[in-house]
Amino acid sequence: MTGRNRAEVAVAFRATGGFSALGFVNGIRCSRGTHVKHVTDQITKGIINLAAGGLVDATVRQYLQIVINVLVDNPDFDSQTKTRLTTTTSKLGFDLVVSDDFIHKVGELGVLEAALNAKEVSRNRVLQRALASGAAPSIAKLEDAIYAGRKGRTCTLILTEGDSAKALAVAGLARVGRETYGVFPLKGKPLNVRTATDKQMMDNQELKHLMHILGLHWGQTFKSEEEVMALRYQQLMVFSDQDLDGHHIAGLIINLFVALWPSLFEVKPDFIRRFATPLVKVFAAGGEERLEFFTQRDFELWQAKEESWTRRYRAKYYKGLGTSTRGEALEYFSNMDKHIINVDFEGEDAVEAVEKAFEPTRADDRKEWITGYDPTEEVDYSQSAISFKDFFQKSFVHFSAHDCVRSIPLLTDGLKPSQRKVLWWAMRNLKSEQKVSQMVGLVSSATSYHHGEQSLVQVIVSLAQDFVGTNNLNLLEPLGMFGTRLNGPSVHASERYIHTKLSPLVPYIFRKEDLGLLEPQLEEGHEIEPLMLLPIFPLVLVNGFLGIGTGWATSGPNFDVLKVVDHLVQLIKGNEPAPLAPSYRGFKGTIEYSDLRWSSKGVWQVHEDDDIDESLLVVEITELPVKVWTDDYISWLEDKARKKRISLKVFKCSDHDDQNVHLVLGLDRDKFPDEVPDNVLGRFLGLQKPLRSDMWLYTQAEADVAKIDLQKFEDASEIVKTFYRFRRPFYEKRKERMMQQISHQVQLLKNQVRCIKMFQDGSLSPEDLCESGLEEHGFDRMQSTFSPQKSDGFQYILRMSLGSLGRSGEGPKLKEKLIEVKKEQERLSHLDADEMWLEDLENFRAQYEKAQPPFAERQLKISRLSREDRRKALREFNQERRRLSSNTLDLSLSTLERMTTPELHAIGQELCINMMNASSKQDYIDLLLLYSSIGFVTQNWEKLPMQDLQAHLRVRKLPQVGARAMLIMRLKSAQPVTVRFRAAKDDMKEALREMGVWAVGSVTELEHRFSVVRLRHIEEDQAVRNRIGEVKQLHDLAGHSRVRRRLVHCFARARCDDLPAARRGGLKKYRLKKEEQCWVESIKAKRIEYSVEGSIANAPPEFFETLATCFEVECGTRSGTRR
Repeated sequence: MTGRNRAEVAVAFRATGGFSALGFVNGIRCSRGTHVKHVTDQITKGIINLAAGGLVDATVRQYLQIVINVLVDNPDFDSQTKTRLTTTTSKLGFDLVVSDDFIHKVGELGVLEAALNAKEVSRNRVLQRALASGAAPSIAKLEDAIYAGRKGRTCTLILTEGDSAKALAVAGLARVGRETYGVFPLKGKPLNVRTATDKQMMDNQELKHLMHILGLHWGQTFKSEEEVMALRYQQLMVFSDQDLDGHHIAGLIINLFVALWPSLFEVKPDFIRRFATPLVKVFAAGGEERLEFFTQRDFELWQAKEESWTRRYRAKYYKGLGTSTRGEALEYFSNMDKHIINVDFEGEDAVEAVEKAFEPTRADDRKEWITGYDPTEEVDYSQSAISFKDFFQKSFVHFSAHDCVRSIPLLTDGLKPSQRKVLWWAMRNLKSEQKVSQMVGLVSSATSYHHGEQSLVQVIVSLAQDFVGTNNLNLLEPLGMFGTRLNGPSVHASERYIHTKLSPLVPYIFRKEDLGLLEPQLEEGHEIEPLMLLPIFPLVLVNGFLGIGTGWATSGPNFDVLKVVDHLVQLIKGNEPAPLAPSYRGFKGTIEYSDLRWSSKGVWQVHEDDDIDESLLVVEITELPVKVWTDDYISWLEDKARKKRISLKVFKCSDHDDQNVHLVLGLDRDKFPDEVPDNVLGRFLGLQKPLRSDMWLYTQAEADVAKIDLQKFEDASEIVKTFYRFRRPFYEKRKERMMQQISHQVQLLKNQVRCIKMFQDGSLSPEDLCESGLEEHGFDRMQSTFSPQKSDGFQYILRMSLGSLGRSGEGPKLKEKLIEVKKEQERLSHLDADEMWLEDLENFRAQYEKAQPPFAERQLKISRLSREDRRKALREFNQERRRLSSNTLDLSLSTLERMTTPELHAIGQELCINMMNASSKQDYIDLLLLYSSIGFVTQNWEKLPMQDLQAHLRVRKLPQVGARAMLIMRLKSAQPVTVRFRAAKDDMKEALREMGVWAVGSVTELEHRFSVVRLRHIEEDQAVRNRIGEVKQLHDLAGHSRVRRRLVHCFARARCDDLPAARRGGLKKYRLKKEEQCWVESIKAKRIEYSVEGSIANAPPEFFETLATCFEVECGTRSGTRR
């Protein structure tokens, strides 16, 4: 060990016996202290990082055996025996750093593997105890097989999707019997155990029930068929819906057993079975013929072969098992071979399939899996068995893909499928206001919505919400309490009480001229909403978006609708538009871009006025960040202040309501340093929040709008450009269709005008008003309204009355209408697609500004603090501070006796009392009574009731009999109270440094110094309170809590010369201010001059008079003696 090599470290793997360290400092054996701890901490943290978290220091440390030899400049030890090095790492004289390469080598010794195994053993022990200990759970909903658990019997447990499916399965037991079949309903979807925490699994009742029903134990391994036969059930049959959610439930059940009991499948590969039921049944009209389809693909192939099948057949979808009747259940169970399909475990391929679907670390693999799957490939349910791989590749993957589709919006219209269903129905049917609860049923029926009604309620409510942080352009009107910014979008009135109607702006966003361009989808034999709608601007940007699918999550902020329109207008005109910045309607704060992300900032300011106590910090908040809800924010801030031990009072101004934020906060100023108040205070207030932006959207190709692809967008401008490229061809199609419509109308009017003219001049007789007569006279066969499908007829003429054909009839009106339509035809023929688009955007802008004033005018004014609110707030703050400055902790005997032992213990901990020797409630009470009387003098004892005086005498083991004056005399002359204090090591060091005391040494030494310092501080605080009149001579604001605390600190610090002083050059934050340093020196001098022993409670009156002069003359303090 020469030259720069001043440290040598050797590490070995220690399998048993725990942590061991052998250390040398400058050749002296010293196996404890800074050098050992510093090296050990680096190694344990490095091993924890190698394990990607999940380990703790103690788990790793127990497998380490360390030898360390160091050379240290002027080392410090805790005692003469030199068994513990106390020199800080910064003063070793060199950097003691363990390299990453060294840590890797330590991990490879076996330390990492042993730590991970120990963690798993400990985890299994805890989970086994939580999930299997105690009495067997009462499982009321279990229909247990008669032979379950009997030796030599093979039983099957049918797991159903909910209670309705259980009823169907129980009905089916009438065919197969209850001897070997049990039924248990699952509540909701099973837990994904790969992402669940240990606590979630321990609290999961479904998991506990399954383990009990099957006879499984946590961590159980299977090596033989005999061990499987020892279970209560030897097979599991999944009886879930045949739709996508049913596939998901089946996959979650498979995942649960593969993750927790993988060896079970190695012994019994066919442990899992699936009971399949028809997804669609087709019934012949008026006949007995019936067809069953188990997949949507099979049904679609049959439809393609059978043209116009709806005339001869009726289709019924069985999306849920509850659709089936009891008779159908009996039919299913009568033909089990047709409906049961084994899902066989096939080793590594099976594990790979399950992990790919559920393992949280394999999100990228899931993305590749979902984007590359074949949507036409589905399980063939005519087989008797399929592999795990086939199930996940041909069934489960459809749920994963669809989960993304229903969670991530389409760029074209900015809507998710459920939102599109609601809006499509509303555009066609919602003519006046409708109760939301009624609307849910109508939308669900008309659009074949197959999910829960409550989900649809949330969709409708979210489309109507208009408060800050929700929609910039709500498509439905909120007629009722649809939520406020007090509690956020999830809190709203029940759907039974709220109404809604279509926003008047919707017809200007989704033009009726475009509706004919959209092909409706067909489901259950009738038309539902199209694959997309066609807004005239990218609505997806205006209202923002948020969604979490399988493998993908998407989010995007809101943008001002008129700015989005302007951006699009510039693109249409061929100009380069300015970048778009997020914007929220009604938001009064600021939105800034820094560090490659957008963030929203609330509005706040500090009030600095002469009438505000200098110890009080008054902060006014007039806006919160976007999507920070008022009540949640106040609760969060109060919790944060409580944890940081900051006094906080929140005042709500008179104009604070469900739309406007106006709060005034009262805080401890001394918790926020004057040097950087904005930084520290800003972090505490938390009024800056990033805007989530990870823009994944589904896009379409014009050639095939049914084919959608997920695309990542970097910014809003890229979304607008993509929208423009996709949307423009539809304006070409619209113009073409409109030209066809208007040409049809011109031709129809020409024929009607010609017919009237010929009838009036006699060339067309009443007898000619028939199809043959009109055709003979050269009239065109036409429909009354335009349709691309040709349909001949003369009804547009034959429906005209004879009166309208006369000279006083409709001839002149029709001629005028023909002229107008020709003019419109001429105008439209010269209008290109871009001009048509710009016209739509201008019409929307006019209607938007008419319905809602421009954003700048509509924005709520920033609230100003009124004089009355300011007065009330300061009064509340001062009352609160007076309450806190008094003895806020009631430690009277009656109060302490009402408390529980844990409550007494918590108070003792908060006061830093050493309660290690307390073993009973009475011990805790005695210690707290002693603490409460520290620094007491006669005037304090006189305020106590008789029972408290007696209790204090009992604690001091003094006689408790006699008159009140006698008891007070005994207490006054008793020996001073001795209370020991202790706290966390870092907290004790912090307190010692604040008092200028040496904060290095053994824990015992630190506790001794801390006890002395804490006791003296409490004595001085009590003395200042008792003699506040005299103390006010020292400072004209001594009655204010902040100044009083400063004086108490200085009085206590002046008594610490008998303790080892901190070294010079300590941290800046522990240094006294110049004025306070002067106070301390003056106090020390006067204590010597007047021979003051103990606290200033023993000082004569002259002590304060002369000290006040020193404060004023030498320290420049505004003395209370000044007139």
